[in-house]
Amino acid sequence: MKPLISVVVPVFNVEKYLPRCIESIIRQSYKDLEILLVDDGSSDGSGRICDQYGKIDKRIKVIHKKNGGLSDARNVGIDLARGNYIGFVDSDDYIHEDMYLSLYDTIRLNGCDIAEVGYQTFFHDDDIKDPDDYSRVILYTKQQAVIGAIVNHQCQTYVWNKLYKKELWNKVRFPKGKLFEDEFTTYKIFNRSAKVAVLNKKMYYYFQREKSIAHTFSIKTLDHCEALNQMMRFIESEYPEALPISCIKYYKNNLWHLQDLLVNRKKLANSQQLIDQMIKELMTYRQYLENNKKFIGTVHKLFMNDYSELLTQRKKIKFVFFLLKRSVWLFYIILRCRWMARRMIALPRKMLRS
Repeated sequence: MKPLISVVVPVFNVEKYLPRCIESIIRQSYKDLEILLVDDGSSDGSGRICDQYGKIDKRIKVIHKKNGGLSDARNVGIDLARGNYIGFVDSDDYIHEDMYLSLYDTIRLNGCDIAEVGYQTFFHDDDIKDPDDYSRVILYTKQQAVIGAIVNHQCQTYVWNKLYKKELWNKVRFPKGKLFEDEFTTYKIFNRSAKVAVLNKKMYYYFQREKSIAHTFSIKTLDHCEALNQMMRFIESEYPEALPISCIKYYKNNLWHLQDLLVNRKKLANSQQLIDQMIKELMTYRQYLENNKKFIGTVHKLFMNDYSELLTQRKKIKFVFFLLKRSVWLFYIILRCRWMARRMIALPRKMLRS
């Protein structure tokens, strides 16, 4: 008998997509599964759908709880999981039928603690493409995985396209009440591992809805800034030599959030205070962004010759940061004009497709 894999599925008001998700899990070619459907206080028919599937597949355990958010639902699943390994699937997404078999085999054959597959983003089911027959596994040390995840280079901060040894989660939980919960958490799990394997097959299908968190502004989106600040303090403490690399993601995302805050400043009573605070925090790590020699030396040591994408990102960020140092409104106007130009270019293409 193979080791038991616990699959945690947080569920909240997704009755339209939930059957697709559950079906993709129960049809897995790896059969030794414990499927934990955590109904987080759904007000639609999601809880009923969970119960229906619980009656037809004995591997499914349904938990109904008061609404506490995605992190809380995942944490309940982690606490109840009995498997040797654990994975996560969001309830509006779905997975390839061989995903968990591929992940388990990758861990077993390479003696690692975590395995990761690629993912496809889609809006409609017919957008999905079958994964390539050719597969390649790349192994990373703990340090490479942590830094790679933080800058989304080679490894990803998403929690759901992976399989983990359950013991890695013994002292780590998702932050309750926060958005961008993966950004607070995944790098800490990588740091508890010895070796991470990345399989290049895209086997997780990540569904994007028009009004998803990623596409709308609210004050809660600034939770991402908090997560990024925590990441940088972690790197400063554990891997200070990697600060010239990790600052790329820090600036890339925080500069975007600053721009978003400037665009929506009239919606917030304390917007100027938040803007001033963000600019002050952005200046904290400027020395690591501006030191070219340290960046080249560190990135070559960690990733050898596979860093051209990071180098390109860094050049763009340095230009945008240059604008910010001159004037926050120069930064705002130029980036806003750039965004409007891209919209004008994209609009005719969208009209042609429709």
